[in-house]
Amino acid sequence: MTSYLVPQRSIPSLKDFGFISDYNYYSGVNQFIELNLQLESLIITSHSFNYTTLNLIKLMTNLKSLEFRGPINFNFETEIPILESIKNLSFNIVKPSNFQMIKELGFYCPNLTKMHFKMHTRKNFQNLIDKKVIELFNHFLHLKIFHFIIKGNISEKINFSEFNWLEVLIVESGQLTMINIDFESCTSLRKVILKSFCDINTIEFKNKFNSIEGWKFKFASNIIKGYKLLQ
Repeated sequence: MTSYLVPQRSIPSLKDFGFISDYNYYSGVNQFIELNLQLESLIITSHSFNYTTLNLIKLMTNLKSLEFRGPINFNFETEIPILESIKNLSFNIVKPSNFQMIKELGFYCPNLTKMHFKMHTRKNFQNLIDKKVIELFNHFLHLKIFHFIIKGNISEKINFSEFNWLEVLIVESGQLTMINIDFESCTSLRKVILKSFCDINTIEFKNKFNSIEGWKFKFASNIIKGYKLLQ
């Protein structure tokens, strides 16, 4: 195993910083963050994140985006500080077992407007959305944008109709997942972006989405953008 120690220096012009490691070792990340409280975006491995990191983030009044890489396993024995500057939380490994930890952290981000999830497909995926995702998001009063990466294909219908607070929905997944997405009943939705790992600029996709009343769609090789028409 090769360890890497983050340089302990202040870089006033630095706005975005990410440190990703597969191993749990002392890296000096917290010390680097303490010297660079002006950061606006931070990507950090979950096992490098601790209560010291949280307290430093509280001091980072310019920090808008916080992204976690790796399995989430927070274990805070003391109260989490209020993180008022955070508007975007991102998790690249989300499982039913860590929804509670995401909920606890998100609760202390009162100005959160965007959430980013990456999940693998599983049986009864709609049930997971209804029972876990919606219940989780009901606690985030200002959330408007949801970026959902689904690894794999889902053959069942995926209904986002209960996301009544949502204004922008971004989904990345396979072709089969995309053709099964239903968002028509989401009354607050204004924009959708669908990205696939394969070509979705086909007659099948055009027929499906162009048949949705009140929406205008633009198609490219692996992306579909939809805009709700003003009434």
